[in-house]
Amino acid sequence: MADQTSFDYINYHYSKCQHENAETVVLVHGLGLDMTIWDEVMPFLQSQYHVLRYDLPCHGKSIPDRTFSLSWEVLLNQLEALLKKHSITKAHFIGHAGGGNLGIEAALNIKEYMQSLILIATPIFVPKEFGKEESAKRRKLRSNTMEEIADQLGPNIVYPATEEKLAKLRAMYSQIPVPVYSDYFDLVSNTVLTYEFESIQQIEIPMMMLIGEHDILYPPQMQMVNMGYMPDTRFLIVPDAANVIMMDEPETFIRLFRQFMNKINEIPPKSPYINTYSKPLNAELRAIFDSGIEQNDSQHVIKLNIVDRFQVMINGQVVEGKWNQRKSKQLMTYIALHKNVTREKLYDIFWPKHDMEKARNHLRVALNHIKGIIEKHTGESMENYLSVKRDSIEMIAQVKIDVKDLLDEVRSFVQWPDKVTGMLDHLRALPDTLFPAFYDDWIIELRTTIEDKIITICEDILANKPSADQAAEALKLLMKYNPGEDSYYEKLLSLTRKTKRKIK
Repeated sequence: MADQTSFDYINYHYSKCQHENAETVVLVHGLGLDMTIWDEVMPFLQSQYHVLRYDLPCHGKSIPDRTFSLSWEVLLNQLEALLKKHSITKAHFIGHAGGGNLGIEAALNIKEYMQSLILIATPIFVPKEFGKEESAKRRKLRSNTMEEIADQLGPNIVYPATEEKLAKLRAMYSQIPVPVYSDYFDLVSNTVLTYEFESIQQIEIPMMMLIGEHDILYPPQMQMVNMGYMPDTRFLIVPDAANVIMMDEPETFIRLFRQFMNKINEIPPKSPYINTYSKPLNAELRAIFDSGIEQNDSQHVIKLNIVDRFQVMINGQVVEGKWNQRKSKQLMTYIALHKNVTREKLYDIFWPKHDMEKARNHLRVALNHIKGIIEKHTGESMENYLSVKRDSIEMIAQVKIDVKDLLDEVRSFVQWPDKVTGMLDHLRALPDTLFPAFYDDWIIELRTTIEDKIITICEDILANKPSADQAAEALKLLMKYNPGEDSYYEKLLSLTRKTKRKIK
């Protein structure tokens, strides 16, 4: 049974498998294409799985009936709405090119829906200079028609480039306006240039990346660098295929997909060499890559400290300025945390009681204030650090923010609970009040979330037979972050008495 219709202007096709208990696969096409790019692999997929595929906004038949504001947040909200509409609680996500980047965003932000992630010709690690050159080339295409763009890109993304394939690609590209295509490309390329591999390594679902042997846009040599950062991801090169693997080699795609699905249902064998050889080797490889990346990115690096104070550093130098004015520190922090934010979101967060015109004016003034601080310190254009677009604000510099380090520490304890002493030392060093320079609702929510995680960690430590010293430290932290719970004080008092008796 197939349901093809539109939902809030999004054109989609939901094919129900005859097996009611079958799992669900979500298919998302790349930039400029549409959901028919999956036609060659649909017969197999819909015989074994429920399949949801759709046209991204302004692609195919998904034509907005109102002003469209492009951001990952908007795209994720639309994806989640489609899943909820069909009561899909879990799905295997397959994304092609920029559609794969949407899959990465989904795995990071709505991971409760994700069972696995397959990326086809999806850029993740791209050397900065290469990425900037490619972005510059694509910007020049703004003066072209989509037909001209299709003629340039088409022969590079399929192999062999038969007239039948090229005609199908031209038909897809012709449906999207050039400015919208360029906006999509900017969203993806700017995101790729600012990916933090620490975040990508937090993706816990099974992943596979397929790379076409003849992919000119993102060749195998470049894509294989990702292996150093994603050691648990399967990387496979598909012979006789370019970028659109499911069109060039549908049978090979299905075979690899089937193998992947069988593999993720197996219990992986334990190897005695994992800890003694593989992990140190992977760590060494990552260190080599990191060193190169840091040298590449050293020109534009912003570091924010907010855990115990507010401080901005650019390229290692503290940026002095009137950060307490015009909501500058709040805006800078919010954009740094989210990387790409719509203007509407900023209006709602920072000026919820103002009408649209006043909120728009406040944001303009605040951004000009930040611009003045950054340009005075660096002598450069703010565009090297923050990209201010018509509908969104994006952080394009490399960003390091101490709260993410804190969150990574918390997550690492969940994965390796044997690090009790190190975790307690780290938590004990935190300030009495997290983010003391902020009083906004959104930062208070973040503070509460982190404090709740700390409480959970400490309670887990107590539940797993800690040493007396570890138990005492955990109880002190619980009293600090959950002062209303009297039982912690009583347990600490009891523990202290027992320890004194043992000493005697």
